[in-house]
Amino acid sequence: MEIYIHLTEKQIDRMSEILGNLGLLFFASTVIPSFINSSNYNFGVLISGVIVTIMCIFSSIVLAGGELYE
Repeated sequence: MEIYIHLTEKQIDRMSEILGNLGLLFFASTVIPSFINSSNYNFGVLISGVIVTIMCIFSSIVLAGGELYE
């Protein structure tokens, strides 16, 4: 993956941390309330929260330079 804007390693690391934290925020605000308030269980919100969380964490791993497949 090539980033066209010249960023330092520290800036890329910070962006990775922000995306990881954003994924945790989406998880905490969509998935956890679905289990606490089971009378208003919304399956669409639960699935979208899990998908966005996975995308944020996946992007964070890619930005950090982690190898997904060896």
